[in-house]
Amino acid sequence: MSAILCRSEAADVADLHRIRLSVRENRLTDPSRLGEADYLPFIYGHGETWHAMVEGQIAGFAALDHHDKSVWALFVDPTFEGIGLGKLLLTKLVDQARAAAIPTLSLVTTPGTRAESFYLRNGWQADGLTESGECRLIMNLHG
Repeated sequence: MSAILCRSEAADVADLHRIRLSVRENRLTDPSRLGEADYLPFIYGHGETWHAMVEGQIAGFAALDHHDKSVWALFVDPTFEGIGLGKLLLTKLVDQARAAAIPTLSLVTTPGTRAESFYLRNGWQADGLTESGECRLIMNLHG
């Protein structure tokens, strides 16, 4: 299965939100706290969002926050896990951050998850815990 990366637009938000709510790990404790409008700043405002198309459907997405110099989201539809979409999307965000001259990129995720392991395998470094107990990871982009 090959994937095509596309820049996300408002018309894609329903699919992005569907994927976010379908994941097996890093599930929202309160799904009502994240609505479709919450994606728009990362599409048109202070970020950019990319999605992977596989077999004519959105199979995963990732969002870069230029303002906070962070990965706001990276999620793959469970149906499409294990085919390299996460790495493809992460590589795109890192390339975009480098192009925007962001020196260090950060993200937070739940400790002990496949997500944490994925980022560590892909060159990210642990940078302590947040006040809420999530692990903070960083990647130096220009060093």
